[in-house]
Amino acid sequence: MSFLRSCGSWAVQRATVNKLPMNLRGERRLSLPTTDATELRVFRRVCIACGRNHNSMSVLPKRYFSSSQSHMISTRKPYLIVVKEKESPKEDGAMAQLKQVLDVRLEQLLEESLKHGEPGRFYRYPKPLRTVNRPSRQKGHQPHSKRKPGFLEPKNQTDNKSSSHASTQPKRKFKAKELSLKSVQSSNVAQMQKEDVASLPEGGMPKERIAPVKDRTLSSSEVGGTERTKSRLKSYRTRGETEHSRMILKSQKVDQSEKVDTDIKDDKLVIARTDPKTPEKPDKKHMYHIMRDKSIYLEPLIEVCMFKNMTKRALSEFNSLKSKMPIDVGIYNMMLKGLAQKGALGNIRTLFDSMAASGINPDAQSYAAVLQCIGRMKFRHLQTITKCLSDMALHDITIDDLFLKTTFSNDDRSVMLEVIQEVNPDYIPPRPLSRPHATCGLVQDLYQDEAELSDGQNDESAISHGSLGCSGLLTKEEFQDKFKEQLDLEIKEAAVIKSIEEDGNPDKNTLQKREILQQHKKVWKMSLVQAIKEEREAFKRKGRGISGPDQRSYAGMLYPFLNILKPEEFADLMLQAVADTLACSTEGLGSYSLSHELGNRVHRKLIIRSKLQKGFAEKLEQMYDAFADYHLSEEMMQRYKPREYWQQLEDELLDGPSLNHETKPWKTLTNASLGIVLVKMIARELRLDTAIMNPQAERKLIPAFYNVYIFKGTKNVNYIKPHPTLVDLIEGAKEPDMTFDTTVLPMLVPPLPWNSCKYGGYLLTETRIARCPEGSQQDQELSDPSRLKDWYPVMDSLNQLSAVPWKVNKPILDVIISVFKNNGSKELNIPQPASVLPQPPSITSETSKAHAAHVYRERSLYQKLRGEMHSLRMTDLYKLSIANKYRDEIFWFPYNLDFRGRVYPCPPHFNHLGNDVTRSILVFAKGRPLGDKGLDWLKIHLINLTGFLKKSSNQDRLKYAEEKMPLILDSADNPLEGQKWWQGADKQWQSLACCMEIANAMRSDNPAEFISYFPIHQDGSCNGLQHYAALGRDKIGAEQVNLHPFDVPQDVYMGVADLVEQQRAQDAEDGVEIAQLLEGKVERKVVKQTVMTIVYGVTVYGAKLQILKQLREKEGLDRFQKSLASKYLANAVFNSLLKMFTKTREIQSWLTDSAYYIAKAGHCVDWVTPLGFPVAQPYFKQRYGKYDDVGRSNVQIDTLKQKNGFAPNFIHSLDSTHMMLTSLYCQQAGITYVSVHDCFWTHASTVDEMNQICREQFVKLHGQPVLQNLSSFLDNKYGDITISKSVKKKPQNAEIQTIGDIVKQVPKPGEFDLTNVLQSTYFFS
Repeated sequence: MSFLRSCGSWAVQRATVNKLPMNLRGERRLSLPTTDATELRVFRRVCIACGRNHNSMSVLPKRYFSSSQSHMISTRKPYLIVVKEKESPKEDGAMAQLKQVLDVRLEQLLEESLKHGEPGRFYRYPKPLRTVNRPSRQKGHQPHSKRKPGFLEPKNQTDNKSSSHASTQPKRKFKAKELSLKSVQSSNVAQMQKEDVASLPEGGMPKERIAPVKDRTLSSSEVGGTERTKSRLKSYRTRGETEHSRMILKSQKVDQSEKVDTDIKDDKLVIARTDPKTPEKPDKKHMYHIMRDKSIYLEPLIEVCMFKNMTKRALSEFNSLKSKMPIDVGIYNMMLKGLAQKGALGNIRTLFDSMAASGINPDAQSYAAVLQCIGRMKFRHLQTITKCLSDMALHDITIDDLFLKTTFSNDDRSVMLEVIQEVNPDYIPPRPLSRPHATCGLVQDLYQDEAELSDGQNDESAISHGSLGCSGLLTKEEFQDKFKEQLDLEIKEAAVIKSIEEDGNPDKNTLQKREILQQHKKVWKMSLVQAIKEEREAFKRKGRGISGPDQRSYAGMLYPFLNILKPEEFADLMLQAVADTLACSTEGLGSYSLSHELGNRVHRKLIIRSKLQKGFAEKLEQMYDAFADYHLSEEMMQRYKPREYWQQLEDELLDGPSLNHETKPWKTLTNASLGIVLVKMIARELRLDTAIMNPQAERKLIPAFYNVYIFKGTKNVNYIKPHPTLVDLIEGAKEPDMTFDTTVLPMLVPPLPWNSCKYGGYLLTETRIARCPEGSQQDQELSDPSRLKDWYPVMDSLNQLSAVPWKVNKPILDVIISVFKNNGSKELNIPQPASVLPQPPSITSETSKAHAAHVYRERSLYQKLRGEMHSLRMTDLYKLSIANKYRDEIFWFPYNLDFRGRVYPCPPHFNHLGNDVTRSILVFAKGRPLGDKGLDWLKIHLINLTGFLKKSSNQDRLKYAEEKMPLILDSADNPLEGQKWWQGADKQWQSLACCMEIANAMRSDNPAEFISYFPIHQDGSCNGLQHYAALGRDKIGAEQVNLHPFDVPQDVYMGVADLVEQQRAQDAEDGVEIAQLLEGKVERKVVKQTVMTIVYGVTVYGAKLQILKQLREKEGLDRFQKSLASKYLANAVFNSLLKMFTKTREIQSWLTDSAYYIAKAGHCVDWVTPLGFPVAQPYFKQRYGKYDDVGRSNVQIDTLKQKNGFAPNFIHSLDSTHMMLTSLYCQQAGITYVSVHDCFWTHASTVDEMNQICREQFVKLHGQPVLQNLSSFLDNKYGDITISKSVKKKPQNAEIQTIGDIVKQVPKPGEFDLTNVLQSTYFFS
């Protein structure tokens, strides 16, 4: 007699089982009626004999086989046995004996089941089955019945012991999953139900039910390819797609019955949400890593569970993982804080016991949670409070530490104080400790005690400018109203802005496309909402009844994350992401990038709502009311830096929540794992009607987005691309309203000052001070609170820039919008719509092969240009629409840094770092009288913008402006209809704006008293080379970049072009053919880009490509000759720069070599800027399919990028330091100041004063031993590392053995006198 092992560890007879029909899963289902408990024990023995673990039952839980009679099942209801076709196990003597004993009875049960088996419901069990939350096996753990009293448990107190243990170590409980089938009229489906379902015993089963099959998505393995499958799919069709089809077809007035047949024949529509390109199963790569490294999702999971009041789930996950992964006190504190809000003292006791067993010492935040928990209980035990305080003393934690070293939510502080005062009525909490001052020597004179500041050092002359703050712009009441408006925007997390393309009279075609698009969006939202609900339910049942994270499904882990938002909010978020990132261009986006972006958006919303839940909004409103007084007082703004004043307010207003809560960012993989679920729903649910653009076409629904694979280097990357029909629909609809996240918009009030690296910028929206990878070396250094004072100068510089108010230049904006609406202008750099492109030729039957190939190339180029033009058009549409929205507002930009320390505004679309169009729209909100020299600076600035007299002195430029005054005034009065002199400028729109400002000033009664809001720019002369020349004291190079005073500005680009021309002429005389062909073709613009990028590490090959781009416009050379010429000129440019900047090349080589050996040793190159900001180069090679401990793709050092990036990044960090120094001292002088990296802006009347500060700070910066300090830093950190013998060395470095040998070889400086910079007019001009 032959036996089989079933998936439920049962044994049945093969011959009889083969009589059963097989279902779609390849299973044969059978129900066996049982008579008594003895029979079940016999079946358990069969299981053991078959080699199965008796703790891993998949059909019946272990407790049903217990020796205790009270747990036996004695019902006559049939049990289900699921048998899969597998090979029989090897039979031994014991097995043969059992066969003989059970053979007769099994045959009887089997026949009886076939006759009397009753179809109904069946339960599906996960395998293998384990007990839920098995008690910890950690050292020192004792069973509950014998456990000694733990933390906060007096020996005579047992009221909370049992419940607390049960909640964290629950009894073994099995949760089954029930799947019910909806009865349908089809006989085939009814027959399949009889084959697939059976009943289970009534007693002891849980009440949970999962969704019926009618709402279940069928996987491709379940679908199969038979006719029977198609019949089944008619009944199992998901509700979402049916509704989707019905609404689309209703809007198109198509017969639905005809459509249903079409859907059934179309595989994509039949399978519904199981499109082969978007499989239902999660990405194995992500799932594997989450299963492997539990820390990736544990902290976010606890955060989400506590926010959504899923305390039991958080406890379950925590208890199952604490013995399998390192858990620090921070994670324990997250749990303790959440439990304290519930008053769950029993759970907190158990967690403290677990901490003690694991050797983890609680900190002040841990004990604060205990006291807060006691304060929220109905009955407070003084003995428990006393025991907590005594336990604190054992860990050297004082009561004062609870108030000085912890953060609070809502009323935590007052609750804790009330509890402490019950045992110590006279206790008064301490005042916050005094804040340390910055220690950087470069700015030591700026950081003085408040007493020194009040002794009269801020005299009247220092505050006479009247350009700081927003006094005179807003009243206190208006300031408060704007704060509430900004807070409401951030709470809503989005703002609706009217498009400038909307004129109120759209044409018929636009209206029709809008109607079609709105119909689709309505259906898409319904479909996404339904999909979210179904995914939630599916994820919930996949995670139910699992005994531990090793067996927990990927879906079960993500279930809490899908509850962060309501289904409608998830749908809105996905549709907004589609509009922002996908539908605006045919280029599409990488699926991983889109997944990460969606995960980030969900996390941002979680952070904002969590802050609101903790009472941040009320506390913030209270503090900002006092902070408004600071911004409305110029004297206060000059006496205190924004950070200092805000910290004073924090020290005074102690009640309520702490505003400096540290919110840890989710790991990259956590964001992507959540996002990938949403991306698949987008690709699966969003569909288009094929008859949108062509009513004559066959009507059916097609995916709105599709997957393509593009090779990026050697990797095949998945991209999500919109269907071209969707892009055309959106472009043609010209929707009147656009939705923007608040993170991409300016602020209506001054941003929060940066007072730590985690807190500043927007009111509620989370912003980081540095744009560096999460968990990177730089991120970890910036998170060190002990070094906070070292970064105060950097924070104060950002705060100064953020405090500058702006407004829109409305006359210029109106002109630009009129050109934009009139289909743009290529000459004026206003993007045109893609519709202006001529259509490519068509192919007919008479077209030849050669001509057809040409047509295909033209079509490809047409599609590429169309996508580029659409992207550029949409970019300008965003900018201009935002500007139009804020045309009557005063607004501010929050700032942060990139990894090198360079400063950028947080809003990406509309800011002063934008192009010529964007810069022309922005002016200072607070004006200043022009004074005696302000009008002259306006005229000089105009000529600088035109680029007409680059080699002339300021006096010559001023004279030229006077000569062109009639044209300037004509440009201001008739910009589009006049002589259009401004259109010949390099920077056309900024030139026009300056023309208008000059016209207004000259037509005023007294130009000296004219209030000007226009920013004047002072730009560095090839600033990167200026820093190199200053570092090396390179005399010739310093003269070329205007570090030395001259009567006229020196042009380094023209100087290099002259040297290249001299070399070319000499080679031409020597008979070099390519040099002869280049006669008359060596110009300034040919070499400019290469000279400009030499400081950024451009190679000879890169320089060749840059020069080749310029030579393409030259005539007289064929394609091959141009290639040879570009190579020749690239080498000539490098030779000329080597003659001109000798020390620069030495420094660059030293930096590059040092970085190469450090990277080869397996380290990323890092350093500290002269202002104390830590920099680390985030250049790594990603290893496909592997991940590191912070959830990023597993990486190794990218030696090439580390080497080539060090020199330019180091120079960028120096120019950023110079900018910050100028910013801090301009604030001290009361000057309005902003910058675009090496281009400094201020009012016309303060240009001379800003220029003086700029030069002084440059000399102060390079007066420091910058290269020697860098050498010492690298030597201390990497100097002892031995260089491997396998590392290639240059001939001059053949003798070096360690990294210290190379980093100590600092190039010797030249003879240039740096103080000459103080007298150089054209250093910045």
